Amino acid sequence: MMNISENGSHPRLQGVTSVSFHVSVWTLSLLGIIGNTLVIIWRCSRRKESRFHLVSLLIVNLAFSDILFCTQFVLREVMLVRPIFNHCDNVSYPFTETDSTMCITSFFLVCLSCNCIVLATVAIALHTFLSVDERRWTKPIVVTVVAAGWIFSLIFSSVASQQLAKDLNVYYMIPDKSAKIFSLIVVYRCFGDRRRLFPVIITLLTVISSMICCFLYIGFCIKFRRLSNRLGGNEMRERHARSFIALQIRFAFVVVLNLACWVPACALYWDSYFNNRTVFKGNFDPKVPEPAFLIAIIVSAANPIIYTMSCDPCIKLLKWLFNFTRHSENEQRQLLLH
Repeated sequence: MMNISENGSHPRLQGVTSVSFHVSVWTLSLLGIIGNTLVIIWRCSRRKESRFHLVSLLIVNLAFSDILFCTQFVLREVMLVRPIFNHCDNVSYPFTETDSTMCITSFFLVCLSCNCIVLATVAIALHTFLSVDERRWTKPIVVTVVAAGWIFSLIFSSVASQQLAKDLNVYYMIPDKSAKIFSLIVVYRCFGDRRRLFPVIITLLTVISSMICCFLYIGFCIKFRRLSNRLGGNEMRERHARSFIALQIRFAFVVVLNLACWVPACALYWDSYFNNRTVFKGNFDPKVPEPAFLIAIIVSAANPIIYTMSCDPCIKLLKWLFNFTRHSENEQRQLLLH
């Protein structure tokens, strides 16, 4: 725990998190929530057979997880509006029951969304591996993995949040907290106590999921190459294979991005865990993890673009815009000639 003087100051703390960081978090989080919500509406408004397709299930699953991940950042930023954007040196910021509730809710969402995101990437990689053979049991297996991931994540998040509620009680006893102390509590302590095993489990799950996805994609490449050699020469099958590969490349891109974005955050956590460095001891600069946070939010906000960038409506829209622009240019040239 941190040693804080009576006036809420600490001589070795290296400063409050930056204003530019919080502006970026606000912007990216809101974009992520809006974009992923539109993706869910888009997938759910399609024809019934497309709506319940396994691809739609995987996209909606990951989009909903991204919404939860961005929402927990918004909750933190709501708590930090006054100390960050209306900062006053002589004003104290008490840690109230409302702050505690929002903090616990934010921690519940971050545990839930992080686990669901990495497990969703495993489900996507498993779908890629199994879909080569087009077996009847592909969909039940993938759906079971998705459902099991949500059940595990809900149980894990509930237990972790109950433990955080006990750890936050100590902050009620600090009478006066400066903007610096309050912001560090919200940004870092609401992510959980490093002494608990919950962040360790989340980071280990990310590493294990990355290894599983890697093996599944290697297996997919081997199986697909064998299948292509066996079915070569058929033009219709080759056309279907190209369409299938285009979809799987897009999914692979999503998987790689969603796993790679956690590498900086996990590396920073393990560095602080093994070297016993925290922002509250003054031996860990609070601005160092800011890029890692932003990378994770950027990926969640960018996922909707990856989902839709090669869909037929998007292609039609781009063609219409291109034709409209070319038609306008022709009209302007004719007017100039006359």
